[in-house]
Order: sequence, then C-alpha cells, then structure tokens
Amino acid sequence: MHYYSYRNEYPIIIYKDFKIIKEKESIKVEYTYVLGKYTFTPSITISNNHITNQNIDEETLSYLFFNYGLVDIINYYKLTCPKEIIIEAGFIDNDQILFFKKLIYNGLSEYFYRNNINLSFEEFTKFTVASNKKFKVKKEIDTTGSLVLVGGGKDSIVSLELLKEEKDNNLCFLFERNIYPKNIPSYNTITTYGYDNSQIVTFKAD
Repeated sequence: MHYYSYRNEYPIIIYKDFKIIKEKESIKVEYTYVLGKYTFTPSITISNNHITNQNIDEETLSYLFFNYGLVDIINYYKLTCPKEIIIEAGFIDNDQILFFKKLIYNGLSEYFYRNNINLSFEEFTKFTVASNKKFKVKKEIDTTGSLVLVGGGKDSIVSLELLKEEKDNNLCFLFERNIYPKNIPSYNTITTYGYDNSQIVTFKAD
C-alpha cells in the first residue's frame, strides 16, 4: 500500500499524555500516543543516581520529560506519516513548534529517501497545540559541560574526540538496549576515551 493511503487513513497522531512514576531507585515515565484506533504506551526509566544537577526541581524535570515525548513521537509518526500532530500533553509556543517540526523533518531524511516519500517541509505535517498546560521552568540552571550521546558508532567517536579537552565536565549519555546484556560498542567507546562509571548516564526504554 502506498504511504498516501496510510496517511489518509490515519491522518492524525496525538501526543496524549505522560505520567511520571517515582520508584525507590528510579523514575519511570509512561507516554501515551494515539494514532487512529491504536494507542501506544512506551516508557523510559532513569536511575535517581543519574539526576545529579541539584538545580533541577520537579517542574523542570517534568518539562524535560515532556520534551522527550515530543522527540519520541517520531517513532510513531513513521508508521503512517500523519498530516497532523496534536499535542495534548503540554503547551509549546510557535518557536518551539518550528524547532520540533525541523527536528522531526530533518531526522526523517533517510527514512523519506529509503521509502521514496516526497513531502516538503511545509506539507509533511502540521502541529496543533491543544493544551494550555505550561511548565514553570527554573532559569538558574547550571549547564556546565556536555551530555554526549554515545551509541557506539562513528558519530559518538567524533563527538568525544572534539570534546576531549572538556572531559572532566562531560557525561556520556547511553541508551541501554535489550539486544544484549550490555551495549558493548558504546561501553567500549566510552572506556577508550577514559570515562569511568561515574561519568555515564543511562536510561532504558520499554
């Protein structure tokens, strides 16, 4: 079936909600996306030990998790390339809409190419914000150093090489997959550049 057929059958995807569940040693966040008759409820888990910035209060943390949900929607957008993304989980302004629209569109470049999908930036989707929920984010947040996403590929190596002079201020951000017990390529990359366990932040997704 041509992607236009899916696009017409499932024209809207909704970022419905996200829920933060505090557990003894970690925080779990459950997300809800609705695509027609289908509901998706992915979740992520991050250890309390990895939330080290003392200036991050609960409202700011909620805002960060909300933004993660805006990025994660790309995984479900790919199913039908819906014409509209409706955001009910929180409010974003026009500048943020433009940012996330660019992020998703450019992030799908290879996907569009491999699937012969020809959608311009203007037509690929539109954002509709259906929530007035705003987050009171702390402005005085220490942003010293870099959080370096390490996936084990060449991009990770280039990033760590470019930032090696700032090593003491950096943390490695690692997505723990369930493919094998440990993400061996990522850990090998991290240890090659001299980072220890105290400089690794992990999160898991279900």
